[in-house]
Amino acid sequence: MEWEGLTFLAGTRATAGSGFELTRFFWGYNFSKKANTDYGIGGGFHWLHVNAFIEGTIETPSGPLFDRAAASVDAPLPNIGFWYVRSLSPRWAFSSRLDYFDASIHPYDGTFINASAGLNYRVSDRFGIGASYNYVELDVGVNGDNWRGDMEIRFDGLYVSFGAFW
Repeated sequence: MEWEGLTFLAGTRATAGSGFELTRFFWGYNFSKKANTDYGIGGGFHWLHVNAFIEGTIETPSGPLFDRAAASVDAPLPNIGFWYVRSLSPRWAFSSRLDYFDASIHPYDGTFINASAGLNYRVSDRFGIGASYNYVELDVGVNGDNWRGDMEIRFDGLYVSFGAFW
């Protein structure tokens, strides 16, 4: 195969990978007045760090070449969020939340969803544990004069948490 004047021979190998870090900052208003129910709305932002790389050995007629290319971006993503917590007993609680943001400002457009639902258990007056199902989706695109591209990231799975109260 030939690309941009470089001939790739059999045996060419490449590896690619990516990383994703997300930190949530959120402030909200509680609408609930009952002792066993908590729900509200709020806003904030998620600090996002995404990186990607590709590296490999290219077999060429003049010998093997090794190269690596990498890119990363850090960005704040604003959001609007909703939450609901229901105490099932003095020690058990069901919790859920949804953070959402969608915007299109030429040449950028994107959607961000961060949702979870799970159970929490208060082990003592000062310590608790929880397990929840989390879903995160980020879909962003650029359609500019100099660069066009899309990035789609999805994560879902079990999240275990520990809490301390004072």
